[in-house]
Amino acid sequence: MKKLKETDINHIIEYIIVSICIFCSGAVAYQNNHKIILVICTILMGILFFLKKEKKKLKVNYYITLFVIFYIITSIYHLINSNTNFFGEMGILTQFILSILICILIAPKKFIYKYNKIIYFLGITSLIMYVIPMIFPRFTSIFPIVQDYAGSKFYNAGIYCYPTYIVKSYYRNQSIFWECGAFQAFLNMALFFELYIKRYTNKKHILVYIIAILTTRSTTGYIILLLLVFTKIVQMIKLEKKHLKTMLILGICLTPIVPLIGTIIIKKFVPGSATYISFLRRYYDNVLDFKIIFGNIGNFLFGVGEEKYIHIFSNLLNNVGIGTFSNISSSSNSITAFIAQHGVISSVPICIIYLKGIFSRKQIITRIIFLFMILVLLATENLVMAPIFLVSMIQLEKYQKKCKEKSYEKN
Repeated sequence: MKKLKETDINHIIEYIIVSICIFCSGAVAYQNNHKIILVICTILMGILFFLKKEKKKLKVNYYITLFVIFYIITSIYHLINSNTNFFGEMGILTQFILSILICILIAPKKFIYKYNKIIYFLGITSLIMYVIPMIFPRFTSIFPIVQDYAGSKFYNAGIYCYPTYIVKSYYRNQSIFWECGAFQAFLNMALFFELYIKRYTNKKHILVYIIAILTTRSTTGYIILLLLVFTKIVQMIKLEKKHLKTMLILGICLTPIVPLIGTIIIKKFVPGSATYISFLRRYYDNVLDFKIIFGNIGNFLFGVGEEKYIHIFSNLLNNVGIGTFSNISSSSNSITAFIAQHGVISSVPICIIYLKGIFSRKQIITRIIFLFMILVLLATENLVMAPIFLVSMIQLEKYQKKCKEKSYEKN
């Protein structure tokens, strides 16, 4: 009985750890008070690490150590050259340390399974909360208003955040995150785990992920969804027959939606369309980031720092002459934005972490799909240093090593 209780407590702690990882990666409630919450969560993970009886040490690879060293050097460079807030830039390093502690505290297989269960819960609750305002329009206004990094306001319902600017004709599902594009990233990551890692252990999860992705109305989410599902069907036809019937049913259900999704994607690139502005935004984000990166050798190696980046990027964007973008102070491409802020030196170790996670997959086709998925997600949302993505990459590499050893403990 005692062992059963200890197991239950361990499961609860693991759910809390993964929930913190997700929460600190993009929840609006987190962004509202991110500095204090990040410090508290990191301290909590540190305490759990020291209290843990059996400490499974994460091998400190060179790229993890190098990032810490290079990032501190880069921050000192920003302090000397631009008089930036050194401790302010330590927020990224704190996020990184939080991610490493999470990887030490929870085994890869347990992380993947619990991540998928939590996203399944968010998927179910988001679909319920998404429908309610359609029936009761005043429902959203009963909740307190909070803000995210950019100052956007939301009605915070705890398990869901409603933008205060809700438009009935184009209402989108974003769950607890700052926008629907972020939510689809978490959903598609869970879908990838379910289809390519867990091997369809829960068909209800797959169905909920897909429905929730469709309600986000995210072009990026649709592209990745179709890629994951239809590539898996082709892969199963060639390599395996198990679960093929289930995947074919999903494929048939999605097929009628393909023309609609195709139209949405095409409109994104058509001047004058309602969504063309989104494409234009991302185009200028990349152009301006590269302009900053290659401004001089110092920018290229060490970046300009977070504070100076916001100032430079805002000025460059204003010079473009498009008023719609006047309130934007950072790029939507988290890859180029990170390089512009912190330079190539700090970016290389992070790049290695991602590549090791991506190329830990056995099959070449899976590697290509995963590489494309991660590149698209990071190039369209501010997620490159999000704990959930860093932890996922490290855990996938560890998971593959455990599978090779054939001694991996069952969840």
